[in-house]
Amino acid sequence: MNRDVVCRVSSLLVAFVLATVAMSATAAGYFTQAGKICDATGQELELRGVNHFGFNATILQPQFLWAMGWKEQIAQIKSLGFNAIRVPFVPDTLYNATPVDQLSYVDPDRNPELLFTVESYHVSMRSHGKTSLCEATVKVRVGDQVHHTVAEGDGPVDALDGALRSALAKSFPKVKQLTLTDYKVRILDGVAGTAAKTRVLIQSTDGKREWGTVGVSENIITASLQALVDSMEYALLKK
Repeated sequence: MNRDVVCRVSSLLVAFVLATVAMSATAAGYFTQAGKICDATGQELELRGVNHFGFNATILQPQFLWAMGWKEQIAQIKSLGFNAIRVPFVPDTLYNATPVDQLSYVDPDRNPELLFTVESYHVSMRSHGKTSLCEATVKVRVGDQVHHTVAEGDGPVDALDGALRSALAKSFPKVKQLTLTDYKVRILDGVAGTAAKTRVLIQSTDGKREWGTVGVSENIITASLQALVDSMEYALLKK
């Protein structure tokens, strides 16, 4: 695993905690009133938080993934009466390029969902008569298995989505149910011109619920892949 996995674990951990906390309220969610946080019934919500260290330490990942699965950690935190988690960060959390397996150890048997890693990808476009056709190749590792797939699409993101979905479906059939419903691009620093960072926002659904993920990079394809990967992982982690 590399630093991209660290970033994904952090976002998924926070997303899963928020989703877990939300289970105590109805589908309408929370709102603020008179300086208070209330659930859908209007009852004041008391936040009881706990720090989850590790991302701010030399291991750059949640503590004790070598001894306990991250879902078990969330369950234990809930059982102790906490409904919010604070995850401290340091700059190295995002910028350290050292592979995670050289920093610490994640027990794959206890954390099987964290084994999904995109090892390589390629996107190309070619003309076919009066139309253009995009093709994406994705190589994904799931545990000890490597899936290498190719897909075509109406655009680079459509092709990349198809290739990634096809590769993951071999180990996680449920991703076949996922659909990308919205795709938006924002330029974060227009002054930088073509070198500006691009933020990609995508909305996905499995037919029952909808969620959004974000990717940021100077390369729009890389940013799109980040958002797609996070979307797939969220779908796999959330029951």
